[in-house]
Amino acid sequence: MEKILVPIDFSASSSWGFYYAYYLAQQFGSELIVAHLYRPPYVESTMPVDMIRKIIHDKEQGLLKHMKANTQAPLEFPTKEQIDRVKVRHMLESAAELTLADIANNEGVDLIVMGTHGAGGAMDKVWGTNTSKVIKEAKCPVLAIPSGVDYKGISRIAYATDFDPEDIDKILQMAFFATAVGAEVNCVHVNVVGEEEEVLKEEAFKEAFAKKFENLPVTYTVCSAITVEDGLETFLRINHISILAMLTHKKSLWDRLFNNKSMTKSMALRTQIPLLAFHA
Repeated sequence: MEKILVPIDFSASSSWGFYYAYYLAQQFGSELIVAHLYRPPYVESTMPVDMIRKIIHDKEQGLLKHMKANTQAPLEFPTKEQIDRVKVRHMLESAAELTLADIANNEGVDLIVMGTHGAGGAMDKVWGTNTSKVIKEAKCPVLAIPSGVDYKGISRIAYATDFDPEDIDKILQMAFFATAVGAEVNCVHVNVVGEEEEVLKEEAFKEAFAKKFENLPVTYTVCSAITVEDGLETFLRINHISILAMLTHKKSLWDRLFNNKSMTKSMALRTQIPLLAFHA
């Protein structure tokens, strides 16, 4: 993993995202791109050009100073060698011209890490409006870090599947990621009690799964519950999952969980488990 992008808006939640991203970058030896999207200061069109340039320059220099103060190495990395392992690059861009997804695409980023906090309804309420927007727009995976979640290493990654054939390639990506951080991948499907089970889809998925992951640290589990939310919550808690990964395209398990307006239960993944969102 060569490049990790993390947005900073000086909120507590974005700070949690930065430190999680910093630990990942330290583990992978990745470049950590810290980005802040800002609104350019208001200037009168009648002002002299030099004065306008100075106002914008002073604003940007002040923001860069705050960015660097807000993104320092954790104190547990006391040596220069440890700190130098993470190459941090700060980017300041106009929010009127670029989105975070634009920056990720332009920079060829491998992963976006974002601190999150709930806001509006459905998925926005779970992860926050900004995070929801980036998950929908970015081409690379997005790792959403709930506020207050410390980085304690990654030992187990759960990949929630609805037997989508496209999941196989994403699980393979997860297997390579997991190997790099010394973790294992647990692929999990939740059967809902009272609903018709998709036996043919499951058999095809299991056959493809067996061929792809025979020699990789990947396991496969099917459990049953009253709802998918209940089943996932139990699986995540009992198995001490570090990250939950999911595919986000339409007609997926993602939509079933996050685009359901009647979703009211308090799943563990909403407040305690980082979410890794993949696009198809």
